[in-house]
Amino acid sequence: MSYPILKDSLIRKKTRFTIERVRRELDTSFPTANAAVKVLEDLGIVTEMTGQKKNRSYSYQQYIELLTR
Repeated sequence: MSYPILKDSLIRKKTRFTIERVRRELDTSFPTANAAVKVLEDLGIVTEMTGQKKNRSYSYQQYIELLTR
C-alpha cells in the first residue's frame, strides 16, 4: 500500500475521516487501513480527534489550520 496515495486520496475529499472510510476508499481490510492511518499519525500528518478507542475520527489538522488563517 502506498501511504502517499492514502494521504492524497483522503485530503482531496475531506479533511476529517475514520478508519472505516479509509478501508472503503482503499478497498482493503480494517487492520490494513488502521495500520496505514497509524503511520500517518506517527509521522504527524494526521491527528486523532476523539480520544476514543473505537469510532476514532482523524483530521489533517495542519491543513485545517492553513485554511483558517
